[in-house]
Order: sequence, then C-alpha cells, then structure tokens
Amino acid sequence: MAAFVHTRAGARRALSELLLVAPQSIELGRRQCPGCGDFGHGPPVIEHPQVPWAISLSRTAGCGVFALGDGHALGVDVEAVRPMRQASLYDSVLTDNERAHLVSLLPGPARDAGFHRVWTRKEAVVKAAGLGLVGTALNQLETWPARHGPVRVLHTHSGRTTVWSVQDLRLNDRVAAAIARPSGGAPAGPVHIHCVLGPPEEADAPHTEGSRPS
Repeated sequence: MAAFVHTRAGARRALSELLLVAPQSIELGRRQCPGCGDFGHGPPVIEHPQVPWAISLSRTAGCGVFALGDGHALGVDVEAVRPMRQASLYDSVLTDNERAHLVSLLPGPARDAGFHRVWTRKEAVVKAAGLGLVGTALNQLETWPARHGPVRVLHTHSGRTTVWSVQDLRLNDRVAAAIARPSGGAPAGPVHIHCVLGPPEEADAPHTEGSRPS
C-alpha cells in the first residue's frame, strides 16, 4: 500500500509541473470498470483538473512508472526481472507461440528477461483495456515476444475485441516495462521517457519514470 501511495504522489508532482498547479490541487480517482461497472478498481483517471489525458501507473522494487498520454486509454507495467518459475510456462499464462519462444532461449537471464517482456506486455494491455488480469484469458493474449515492437495485440472480452499498439520501455537492466496504446486511426507518436529522482521520504523507491506519448 505504501508503494502505491508513493507512486500516486510522484504522479501528482509530475502533473503539477505540466499543469503549473500545486500537487495538492490534483485529484486522482478511478474510472468505472468496463467489466463489472465498479468504480473501486477501474483504470486511474485525473479527476481534477479536467484534462483530455489518459494515465496509468505501475510500481516494482525500486522503480515506479507514471504514464501520461492523449486520449481515453493507456496502460503501463513495470516488473523487476527475477528468475522465472517453471510454472510460468504453464498453459494458463502463455500462448503456444510465447511458450515456444521462451523455450528457445537459454535458461537463466535470457529466458528470465524474455518472460518478463511477455508479462509486462500482457499487463500493459489488460490495464489499458481497463479490466486488469481478472476476466482476461492470458493464454489467448498473444504478445509476439520475438518481435521488438511496437507490436499489435488483440484483447477480447465478452465478445468485444480491442486492438493495442504495445512497445517495450527501456528503463534499466533490472526491470522490464511496456506501454499499450490504442491502435488504429492516426499512428501513435513517440514515447518520451523522463527520469525523476524521488524525494528523501521515498528513498525505498528512488526513481519514478514518466512516459508521455505524443
């Protein structure tokens, strides 16, 4: 819970610099969950001031990410790269193509990095879709890990398919990260990454990464 609070505080600071307002005046809330209609766990949203931006937040050990972009939907995920468990190769998590790709990699750092590339791409998509991991068949969500991206990922829920442009974010060697934006219409602009050092009270998580697609 403390890590989540720190990430939201970092988001307010970043927004205050963009909007030229005090961080305390910025209110963050949640949109309605498109799956169940609940406002308690829907995608994050800027409630005040009202701006035409989508936001997404993610946090892992030593790193927080705040993503901001034009439009109504955006998803970001960051994960510390750790040794993967054999259970990660189970049918419930990976598509056949993803599993084949990971098995082709040498066990150890290469396979660990490959798995976290898959996982962060999936997580970014389900967050952009607003549904999270609940209600998503992960083994049907193909992320094309052999491709460096951006990649086109289809997400289907209750008979409705949405299409996302997903790309990896290069932050540092210790984490994997990905961002998902709606695909279709005008091509997505570049992703700009801004590294920000947190204040002393956030020493347990010294870096907050801001990504603002244009």
